[in-house]
Parts: sequence; C-alpha cells; structure tokens
Amino acid sequence: MDPEKFQSDSRKLLITGFICYLLALIYNLFLVKKSTTIKQICLIVAGLLICIYNFSLHSIHSLVVGCSVWISIKFLGPSKLMVANNFVLSMTYLFYGYYQKYISKSKGFTWTMPQCVLTLSMIALSFDVYDGHISRKKSSTTLKTNDNSVIPMSQDETMIYHTPSLIEILSKIYFPPTFMIGPLLSFKHYLQYIESKQSFLAIFWKQSILRLSIGLIYLLFFKIGQTYLPEEYFFTENFKSSNLLFKLSIIAVANKLILCKYISAWLISEGACILFGVSRNPKTNALDRCCNVSLLHYETTATFRGVIESFNITTNRFVAKYIYKRLKWLKSKTLSQTISLFFLAIWHGLYLGYYNTFALELIVTRMESDIANQVIKLRIKNGRFNQFLNQTSARWIIYVLMRLHVIYTLSYCFLSFAILDYDRWTSVLADIYYCGHFVYSVWFIMSTANYLLRSQSKNAK
Repeated sequence: MDPEKFQSDSRKLLITGFICYLLALIYNLFLVKKSTTIKQICLIVAGLLICIYNFSLHSIHSLVVGCSVWISIKFLGPSKLMVANNFVLSMTYLFYGYYQKYISKSKGFTWTMPQCVLTLSMIALSFDVYDGHISRKKSSTTLKTNDNSVIPMSQDETMIYHTPSLIEILSKIYFPPTFMIGPLLSFKHYLQYIESKQSFLAIFWKQSILRLSIGLIYLLFFKIGQTYLPEEYFFTENFKSSNLLFKLSIIAVANKLILCKYISAWLISEGACILFGVSRNPKTNALDRCCNVSLLHYETTATFRGVIESFNITTNRFVAKYIYKRLKWLKSKTLSQTISLFFLAIWHGLYLGYYNTFALELIVTRMESDIANQVIKLRIKNGRFNQFLNQTSARWIIYVLMRLHVIYTLSYCFLSFAILDYDRWTSVLADIYYCGHFVYSVWFIMSTANYLLRSQSKNAK
C-alpha cells in the first residue's frame, strides 16, 4: 500500500466526517422545517458532493445501482423476483468493484467503501418492500375494520407499504453521515426522520460531541500504533527471533490498536447521526438507531461472542434479519450461521484473509459455546465446583483469564483480516506455528467425534 495515498485518503475521510457535523448544523438550523422534498434534494446534493470529493468520477457507481434498484422495484413490483434481482445486482456490482481493486492490488480507500453500505442498504430495502406487501396481503384477507381499511398483521418496524420513489431512495443513499461507512439505517426509519420537522439539536448536541471526542481519542491510539508498531514490524528479524508468547502478545497489542481505526470511524459517524437527529428512537427517545459499537461491552466482555455482538452492530443486525433468519427452512442453525458468515466474507471482498477470519469466528464461537455448556453441566453435578466458582476471588480470576482469552483469540482471528495479502499473513501465522488453527482443529475433530458417538449411542438405544 502506498503510504502517501493512504494518508491522503485518511485525511479525506476525516475531513468528510467533520463536514457531516457542519451539514448537521445547517440541516437543523435552516432545513428541518422545510418540505420533505426540499430536504431530500438538499441531502442528495450534499451526499453527491461528498462522494465526488472522495471518489471523483467513480461517484457514478452509487448512482447507477440506486437507479437500477428503483427501476427494479417499480417494474417488477414487490415480488420474490424483484428481491432476487436486486440482491444479485447489488452484490455483482460490488464484486465488480472488488475485482478491479484486487487485480490492481489496491488496499486503500476506493469507491467500494460506500458501495458496501449501499449494497446492504439496497438489499434490505428490497426485502422490506416485499415483506410489507406480503404483510398487507395477509391482512387484507383476514382482518378489516368497519370501513374496510387494512389492519397490518405484523408490527415489524422496517416493513415498507408503498413503492419508494427515486428521490426517496437516492436521498437515503446519499444521506451524508451514513453514506461513506454507515451505520446502516433502515429505510422506514429514515423516512420517519426526514418527514419530521422537529429539531433535537439543543437536546443532543452534547452526546454528539462526546461521540466525536471519544472517536478522535481512538483515532489517536490508531495513529500511535501506526507509528510505533507498523505492519512491517512483523517481518523483521526482531519479531521472527522472539519467543511465541512475545509474538502473540505483540500481535494482540497491534490488533487492539488497528481496531481503534474502525471504532473511531463508527463513533465519529454516530456522532454526526446524533447531531442530525436521525439516531433518536421516537418510541424511547434513546440514541440507539445508529449505534455501531457498544464501547463498554466491547472493552469489558469476557467472551468472543460478546466482542462480535458489540462490534459493527448494524451490519450484524442486517445479517441476522435478512440472511440468517431467512434460512430457517434449512432447519440447521450451524448451516445457517455458516452461510451467514460466508456472506459476510464475500461482502468484505475477494481476499482469502476475510474468509480465514470468518471461518475462525465460526469455530471459536462454537467452541466457546460448547465449553460454556460443559461448565454448566459440571456446576449442576458438582456442588463444590459450583461453590468455588461463586466465590468473588474465583470469579475475578476467571474474568481476567477469559478477558485475556478474548484479546489473544480476537487478535489471532483478525490477523489475516488486517494484513490481507496472502503471502504476508500466512508468513506471520507460520512464525507463530499456526497455533490457533491447531487448537481449533483439535477441538473441532474431538467435538465432531463426540457428537457422532453420542448419536450412535442414541440410535442403538
């Protein structure tokens, strides 16, 4: 990766973040009381200018996909064919971008970055339009009021009961604080927000500045990591000649600092969403609609699954709602989870490092779940063991050990995601003897063998 280009792209992304805060002030002071159409046009113009500033002529890609999805919804209607068409169209276009990026060996910021967000957003919109149609269809044949108006059977918050207009879709795509890196915001929630003429600037500006400030602190930690612990260190003789524990510890520290980049970006983006007012949940008044990282949970969780739940929240929510739950017909949680994680890997790109990371995530979460179940069984069977675990000192010791497990395991799994280049991340894994792969493979074989033996035992009975 060209360091100068990376620095230039990073500056552009940070400047874009600050611009979103300025736009939030302009929106609340001058536009919030205007008509919905005027607000949508202004947001489209602002978002397009941000896109052009960052990606120049490549800005056309988001426009092409947005218009194509609208045409599909308009002419195919709320059908399975429309959903399938938009799913394939969005993913194929994203894949085209990834292929161009892959063959050029570019790891910097390209137009595929906002296209990632756009892809999930358009897939979600297609499902929501279809779900709204199905819900309305069922309602019309079952429940009606005296004046024959349909009562919706489903209370799902994201269903769309009308055909979205082109201006609605484009203004959602180019909504400044979510366009570049997310968070993902449902189309229905966006429409509720844009149709409102209420400003919450005076109420929530402090929370917005707090998110921005914490985001900048995390960005500072990332910059420190880039300065004192760059990727190149893992290919020096000093690293290669160190003992295994030192290598794993350095990788853990480096990973912690690398992840600060993502947390920083999400916090800065969330702060802009709060300042715009779109993060507010009208039902609870909580600022949870654009939260992409649960910071306290992320920094304190003692389980690997806890990290996943606290990290990239809106994307995980998308996968759970639109991929995992749609695979119920498979009647296998394991298979559904595997396909969901494979989708995530594909969505991230073509580099094998992504697939390695998500494969390890699947195995580690299942191993963690199995161990937890075994501990629960032991606590039920063995009173002394249960009593020991209930002691305050024992609980603190176990927490510290589990926290270390999370930090080291996460860094091992994320290594290939962070480095991406196959020859480089396999070289680092070779230097630490693929120790994680060995441990997880042994567990997987033992767990599978145990499952097969128990199945045979049950069948014999």
